[in-house]
Amino acid sequence: MAVLSSCASAPKSEKKQESPTKKEASQPVVKTEKATPVPAPTTTKAAEAEKAPASSASVLEVLEIAIAKGIQDREAIEVADTFTVDVGKLYCWTKIAGGVDGNSVVHRWKKDGEVIAEITLNVNASPWRTFSSKAIMPEWTGNWVVEVLAGGNVLKTKAFVIQ
Repeated sequence: MAVLSSCASAPKSEKKQESPTKKEASQPVVKTEKATPVPAPTTTKAAEAEKAPASSASVLEVLEIAIAKGIQDREAIEVADTFTVDVGKLYCWTKIAGGVDGNSVVHRWKKDGEVIAEITLNVNASPWRTFSSKAIMPEWTGNWVVEVLAGGNVLKTKAFVIQ
């Protein structure tokens, strides 16, 4: 923004103007300029993909996955592929590579092909350990699978049985 002074003297050939009042003299004259629009830079899809945040499924990789009865010190404990119906609660623990702040994965719990739960989990660094849990109802015997997804793509699955 440009500020013009109101204290310029008039040329000698012109008639002198009356001096401004004290209030007028203390206020600067502000000249506004119209902004010229600048066209947005054009980029290719390849360049955009390079700048895109690392949230796509191709960036994240599931290094380990386990179904367990508990989590202790950020590790799965009592890991198995078969559990009794009275287990109460199970955990799906995953170790993921390629994550940066803002990434996430989904743990999709399925029983006999039907989606029971989907839990979104942050993946803010690499490697990153995270887990979800599911309360297991006594009537939920059958074949289970947890799918780990990123960007809508299945990265890894882990099957287990509740009997």
